[in-house]
Amino acid sequence: MKTCKHCKKEIEQLASKCPYCQGVQNWYKDPQVTTLLPMLVVFYFIFGSSGLFNKKVYTDYKEQITFEKLSTSSDDSNIIHTYNIKNNTKYKWESISYQYVGTDEKGQVMKVKSEQEYRWVVQPNDSSMLSILIEKNSPIKKWELKIIDMESGRF
Repeated sequence: MKTCKHCKKEIEQLASKCPYCQGVQNWYKDPQVTTLLPMLVVFYFIFGSSGLFNKKVYTDYKEQITFEKLSTSSDDSNIIHTYNIKNNTKYKWESISYQYVGTDEKGQVMKVKSEQEYRWVVQPNDSSMLSILIEKNSPIKKWELKIIDMESGRF
């Protein structure tokens, strides 16, 4: 004989359920638990694969993402600056948010262009191009690219 884990009455040694209180003696044989376990697995795949728990933050990897200016071209009214952005991480980054700051010869900020390119993607340990179109503006002598944010999913 053994004691029921719930009502503490004596029950048979091999009983998996108490005849008095109907309490299940082994947690893994409880019907409520056996239906809950598959649900937990399903929730893990739904929320785990969406990247909600594993999302990477750009500021944590900022030093591993570098960029350099490749070229400048222009026509009568526009200038196009092209940058090579190198991803030295093992994660894919996309949807770049940046500021393009234009300064005059004294270093004073004359214009700030803030944009987000949703179609932009750079694969792990690879590079990608980013072209920025700006209007010609005579007092602006220097443009500087500042990456504000990028998004990364789970992988």
